[in-house]
Amino acid sequence: MASTSETTLSAPCTDQLKYKQAWRRNVWKQDTVAHLLNKDNSIVELKSKEKKTPEVRRVHKALLCFYSPYHDRLLNGEFAEALAAPTKPLVINAGASVLELLLTWLYTGQVNMGLPIEGSNDGVEQWHIGTAKLYIFADELNCVALQRSIMSKLVESCKTTPNLVGLDTIEFLSDSSLESSRLYQYYVDVFDAHWNGKLDAEIDSPNAEDPMPPHFAYRLLLRRFRRLEDNNPDCVCCHDPCKYHGHESEEERKATCGALDVEFEDKQREVLNFDSESESDTELQSAHGKKRTHEDGESDTSKKKHVKTT
Repeated sequence: MASTSETTLSAPCTDQLKYKQAWRRNVWKQDTVAHLLNKDNSIVELKSKEKKTPEVRRVHKALLCFYSPYHDRLLNGEFAEALAAPTKPLVINAGASVLELLLTWLYTGQVNMGLPIEGSNDGVEQWHIGTAKLYIFADELNCVALQRSIMSKLVESCKTTPNLVGLDTIEFLSDSSLESSRLYQYYVDVFDAHWNGKLDAEIDSPNAEDPMPPHFAYRLLLRRFRRLEDNNPDCVCCHDPCKYHGHESEEERKATCGALDVEFEDKQREVLNFDSESESDTELQSAHGKKRTHEDGESDTSKKKHVKTT
């Protein structure tokens, strides 16, 4: 029988393991998707919210439920839908384009929206509104991994085409009660770093109403005061996406985004190992024959060094 001290010591370890298991939902990984698809091939249908011409798409139940806690509770919990396999498509609170983006992300990990067209204000605004719609839908599903993928996509777009988001997108987020979200904070930082102080919708009249939403203007003012106090003129919106991922701890960040860095490095090593296979085969064959000369050994060594540095 385990002693009280042993039980006390094992409890934190058990809790830590549970946390790490839960963190797997916070990041899209190819290995996780492959495991889920091999585990269960059950299919469910999702239907977009349009009344006239809705779209119906099929998706693996295990994959959907893993990354969408909402659907996990709906299909595997105590809801009526979980008591039997659904016979009708599940209607989602999103249009066909958002549904397509969700499914593309589930299977590929990519937010397949391209990048906004530089110099086209209407195109940039529509791109940001579409991004906001996808983020809001991910928030409804409690899909943390998708929200983080969206924020990484936004940081990428800021690096290449740092166009300002329009006020329509800001108002859209405010109407959706997401003023405390990481997406809203990102837009505050973008305006703080890249706004020239003028708005396209400004009217040259002293009595004209300020087109900027009041809450956004207030947050922007606080952000600028904070930056002046910290004496930090650098842009924070175009560099580290983890700033907008909402990591609960450094350990969680390393277990999720840090794991992606390791996975990328492993793939790079696989490429290098593949390039050096011909040399390894030659060495194995020569082991059964005559010994290499000193010159051959030096040649092989230089080749290996070349492979490792390319």
